[in-house]
Amino acid sequence: MKRSILHLFPILLLSISATVGLAEVGRSESVVPLPDNQSQTRNIATLIQQLQTGNESESTLACETLKQLGQPAINALIPLLKDSKPAIRWTAANILGEMGYSTAGPQATAAIPYLIPLLKDPHPGVRSSAAAALGHMSASIPFLIPLLKDSNVRMRSNAAFALGLTNGDISAVPALIKLLQDNDAEVRSNAAFALGRIALMQEPPKLAVPLLIPLLKDPNTMVRARAAGAIAEIGKAVRIPRTLQFEKFPLPTPQSKSQLDNTDELLESAIPELISLLQDSEAEVRANAVDALSGVGLSANRIIPLILPLFRDSDAQVRFSVLKAFPTNDKAAKSASSQLIPLLKHPNVLIRLNAAFTLGSMGEGSEFVISSMLPILRDPDEFVRARAVSILGNIGESAKSTIPSIVLLFKDQKKDVRLRAVLSLINMGESAKLAIPALIPLLNDREESVRRTATVVLNRLGYKP
Repeated sequence: MKRSILHLFPILLLSISATVGLAEVGRSESVVPLPDNQSQTRNIATLIQQLQTGNESESTLACETLKQLGQPAINALIPLLKDSKPAIRWTAANILGEMGYSTAGPQATAAIPYLIPLLKDPHPGVRSSAAAALGHMSASIPFLIPLLKDSNVRMRSNAAFALGLTNGDISAVPALIKLLQDNDAEVRSNAAFALGRIALMQEPPKLAVPLLIPLLKDPNTMVRARAAGAIAEIGKAVRIPRTLQFEKFPLPTPQSKSQLDNTDELLESAIPELISLLQDSEAEVRANAVDALSGVGLSANRIIPLILPLFRDSDAQVRFSVLKAFPTNDKAAKSASSQLIPLLKHPNVLIRLNAAFTLGSMGEGSEFVISSMLPILRDPDEFVRARAVSILGNIGESAKSTIPSIVLLFKDQKKDVRLRAVLSLINMGESAKLAIPALIPLLNDREESVRRTATVVLNRLGYKP
């Protein structure tokens, strides 16, 4: 290790000595002011050495300190991208990538030409780190798009992945679509990932749908999963204007409206293959298929029979996707809501939380919803308790029978639960006055926000000290 740093010293000293204006560097466990460039050079060299030869805590501290140092550290890290040790190469790439996210981002782009060759590094960890680093720098997009046609399969694959991390660029769509038919599964997978990200962050690459559909039958699990994920994002992106009824968008011209309808037809053609993926052996594929069926805009009558059996899927990710996709404002959804009740007792807190949210979205005044919320007011998780009492508060007067149970939450150990319990009374009409005696002690609650909220609610209820 020590020999590897020595051969870099001439490069480090030359590059760092040319840089001026640094005010601070990391030393030991803190960042302290430095008097001159010579001290800067010595301390950065020490940090680089700790990166290479130090124990885990020293290396971590060196990484964190280097990220704060801007251009001098970037100049010192770039030579490490050619180090003989893979661990040093990927560590340097990771630091440069994180600097790309920070205020040093514009300076970190100087590393882009040196990161590009690492996309075909023999070590997979180095390739991944370089792709992630480039993905943190939007300035890398012009460098990455030509690489989608590179003869090296690793270069094509990681360029596509990096483009996805940057959220891509519409100009990359034609080349990415071609990669959906690449001979390499990883290339196909990363191209689908990038197209999905473009749909999520920019606009739907509609022409990709016909080539994504065959990938739903790809023998590679990741290709199937990402193809379904890309279709999900394209479907959501197409449907956003219609969902919002164009309230936040310019009214569509007849031509743009026609384009939306054509895209819907393309998405409709993906539905049979997506349905078949609900039985896939891999959980991630099943979960993404559920997301895609929801994304393409299936009506409640169509999607509920398809996804109801997956409420009992063995995988939590799949069940979570079903909860997100489950319609909440349709008669068919309400008739199927009994399938959600067992999930309120599921050991996974996210499943319980989302089951409660889904039930709570099924209409005000529902006795079924009210009765399903009462048991989970005693849930061991504070977020589930807070969600349940908020739902009852949103229902309002129809839930007035639950006031005695809500009052018990005024003594909950968690501030947010007490706060939401107090707020839930606002919509419960005259019956909420029954809670005044229990509310009064909260004027002396240990949390200011609870005291303030109790004061407001008591005033609303007509309480006069």
